[in-house]
Amino acid sequence: MKKLLKYFLLASFCFVFLLANAANIYGAEASLSGPSEVRAGDTISLSLKVTDNGKYGLSGTLVYDSSQVTLSSISTSLSGWKAENNGNEVLVYDDALANPINGTKTVLTIKFKVNSNVKAGTQINIAVDNILTSDGSSDTSIGTASYSKAVAKPLSKNANLASLSVSGATLSPAFKAQTTSYSIGDVEYSTSKLDIKYTTEDSSSTVKIKGNSLSVGKNTVSVVVTAEDGTEKTYKITVNRKQDPNYKASSNANLKSITVSQGMISPAFAADKTNYVVYLPYECAGTKFTASGTADDTKANGVTEGIIDKLAEGTNQTAVVCKAEDGTEKSYALTVVVMPKYEGEVPPIGGISGGENNPSDEPVDDPTEDTSANTETESEKTDVTEENQSDNGGMITILVVLVVIILIGALVYVLFFSNKRKWF
Repeated sequence: MKKLLKYFLLASFCFVFLLANAANIYGAEASLSGPSEVRAGDTISLSLKVTDNGKYGLSGTLVYDSSQVTLSSISTSLSGWKAENNGNEVLVYDDALANPINGTKTVLTIKFKVNSNVKAGTQINIAVDNILTSDGSSDTSIGTASYSKAVAKPLSKNANLASLSVSGATLSPAFKAQTTSYSIGDVEYSTSKLDIKYTTEDSSSTVKIKGNSLSVGKNTVSVVVTAEDGTEKTYKITVNRKQDPNYKASSNANLKSITVSQGMISPAFAADKTNYVVYLPYECAGTKFTASGTADDTKANGVTEGIIDKLAEGTNQTAVVCKAEDGTEKSYALTVVVMPKYEGEVPPIGGISGGENNPSDEPVDDPTEDTSANTETESEKTDVTEENQSDNGGMITILVVLVVIILIGALVYVLFFSNKRKWF
C-alpha cells in the first residue's frame, strides 16, 4: 500500500510539473517564410517570426545546401535589438533589455542568393534549427522553422513579334522579327488611326501600341513588346496622313519677334515694319552677327536667319525671311552699322559709306532719320537767306542816297564859291 501511494505521489508531481510548463512547451512557436517563386540568380529574403512572451534573445542554427544558395546577410528590425552570426550560428538579442518579445514578432531577416547554376525544379530547403528564446534567466526551446520551394523556370527574355501588319497598307520593308523600323507611306485624311495586327513569339510577353492617334503630316506609331522578365523591344511604323482636301493653307508670313546676337534693333519691332537698323561700336568689326525670328503662325514653314559672318566697318546688310504655310515669304531687312574708330571726335553717322557687306560707296542714310527735321532746317536756311538779301538791298539804297547827297553838295559848293569871287 505504501509503495502504491509513493507511485501516485510521483505521478502527481510529474503531472503538476508538466502542467506548469505547458505554456512554454505549447505557447512559444516560430515560422520561416519567403517568396512564393524562386528562380536561379534570385536574391530571396526569409523572415523568422516568433511567438513568445517576455523574451530578450534568440539563438539558432542555419541549415541549408551551399550548392544551392549562398548566405548574403542577417538583420533584425526590432528596435534596440542586434543580430550577429558566427558561420551558421545566429544570435539576436535586446541589448538594453527594453523591448521584449511579447506576442508574434519578426525577429530575424535572412537573405540568400540562389546560385545561377541551380536547375528549374530543384527543391531548395532552408531551416533555422535548435531555436532557443531566453528571458535572461531561462531558455525555451522552440525547435525548428523551415522554408522549402522548388526553383521555377527562368523568366522569358523574348520580346519579339512573330507577325506585324496594318490593315489596308503594306509594310516596307517586309516584316522580320529583328527589323524594328517600317513605313506604310501615305494614308487618306479620313484615316485617323491605324488598324494594327500582331502576334508575339512568346505567349508570356505583352504588347502596347503608342502614338496611334494620327495628325496631319508625318506620324510614328510604336508597338512596344515587353517580355516576361521586363525586356522591351519597340517596332516603329511611320505614316503620313494627308491634308484635309478642304483645307486652305495659311498665308501668314509675319514674324512675331526678331532677336539679334549683338545690339538692339531700331525702331522697336512691329510685324508690319520690314526695315530695321542696328548700330554697333567699332570694336564689333570682324565679329559674327546673327538675326533670328519667331514666326507669328505656328503652321509657318520656317524662318531663315540673317547671318553676317564677319562685320565690316560701315554698313552691312542682312535679312530674316519667314515662309508661310502656303509658301508666301516675307523679308525683314536689317542694316547693321559699325561705327568708325573713335579718335577724339564723334564721327558723323550720316557720312558712313558702304563696307564689305554693303558694296555701295555712297553714304548710307539712317533709315530711322526724321526727314521733318531736315525740312525744317532747309526752311530756316531759306528764311535766313531771304532776310540777308533784304538787309543787303537796304544797305545799297542807303549808299546810293549818300552818294547823291555828296554829289549835290559838291555841285552847290562849286557854284557858290565861283560866283562869290565875281561878286567881290
